[in-house]
Amino acid sequence: MKPGKSNGKTGFFASLNLYACMVLLGSAPSGALAQIYQAGADPSRLEWNQIRTGHFQVIFPEGFAEEAKRMTRILEAQYDTNTAILDHRPGRIPVVLHNQSVMSNGFVTWAPKRVELVTTPPPGNYTGDYFEQLALHEFRHVIQVDKVHQGFTKFLYYLVGQQSYGVAGMMPLWFIEGNAVDAETRLSLSGRGRLPSFEMEMKAILPAREKHYSYEKAYFGSYRDHLPDYYQLGYQMVAYGREHYGDDVWTNMINYTARRPYMLYPFYFGLKKNTGAGKRELYENSLAELGEHWAGQSGERTTTGFSTLNKKKKKSYTSYNLPQYTGDSMVFAIKEGIDRIGTFVLIDRHGKEKRIYTPGYYHPAAVSVSNNMIAWTETVRDVRWARMAFSALRSMNDASVGAGGLSRKTSGCASAASCRAASMMPASASSRRWASVRARRSLRPARR
Repeated sequence: MKPGKSNGKTGFFASLNLYACMVLLGSAPSGALAQIYQAGADPSRLEWNQIRTGHFQVIFPEGFAEEAKRMTRILEAQYDTNTAILDHRPGRIPVVLHNQSVMSNGFVTWAPKRVELVTTPPPGNYTGDYFEQLALHEFRHVIQVDKVHQGFTKFLYYLVGQQSYGVAGMMPLWFIEGNAVDAETRLSLSGRGRLPSFEMEMKAILPAREKHYSYEKAYFGSYRDHLPDYYQLGYQMVAYGREHYGDDVWTNMINYTARRPYMLYPFYFGLKKNTGAGKRELYENSLAELGEHWAGQSGERTTTGFSTLNKKKKKSYTSYNLPQYTGDSMVFAIKEGIDRIGTFVLIDRHGKEKRIYTPGYYHPAAVSVSNNMIAWTETVRDVRWARMAFSALRSMNDASVGAGGLSRKTSGCASAASCRAASMMPASASSRRWASVRARRSLRPARR
């Protein structure tokens, strides 16, 4: 064999050795954080129980049995329909329920494989049952990742164990999250795909530009322009692919990636093979169809006129959320953007702004305004346990800010303001159980 020449067999094993080295290095202690995700610990005082079924091992804190049973029933009821779409039935997987935090979220990870769910519902993200939406979304991730255990990736499993499932990371985030949003929307009567707020940003951008942003800019984001995230973009691209190429297209994409991880970009090569369109074409075609669809809807609607209050031009993208009148002439809004964190501002009838407060970590849906009273809840993390977080009620009247008289350790996550006082709505894991609590308010000088 001449120097500088190689046959296909030599090239294949060179690729194999390179990929195996990458996976093995990733599983070394120095790279553990890149491969194994750990979101912190629950309080050590908790005692844990479990429910085992044919497909799930639901692990939950003592005293949370009723909600754990409800989550188990939901997971089992969704199993057949959710797995049928991607044509894969995962084996039993642990599902850990965390009920000590108000930071609603969930994630799926391997090494060791598990699903972790925070059971407190968010203030305003979902219109349906939170457990149902959370189970549909996160279990779709389980199916995506577990399905890569085939072909060449299955061979890697015998070398590095569950680290081999990292091959799923070769699929783009717009597909991974977009496909999960598609599941929560398609298999339920709710889901983010049905929320106007979820597609609002794309609706605003498409008519405003004659030429779409490049695929790379839309996917990776920008420090100059505001762009929808890969959840919003991915849902539209996945839905377009399913509609035009059939239900099997995304199943085939996972198969192709799992069987050829030694290729540099197996997902994109598979996309070209299964659809005839590359990633950029799929992106452009999806946006073009959406633009036509939304333009047709817009032509059938009658809109009212409006006037712009804050006419001053901004150097970068700036958003004014939740505008509400406070008194006769002032408008309250949450001002945020690419180059600024969220702040509370008042805008007068001439467009002049005044910053009145910079809140801590909060959810926009938990902000309420009534006359001169503003109430909101901020998330307070426990100093010792990463899996503990509470809601603290804050209120503001004129230039003063106060802290709610409720105990700091409350799971309340929604606030309501009246002209006299602020109150908090404590949330339980069940959307059926809500109670109104009146909070005492002590005014202090603003600190921020």
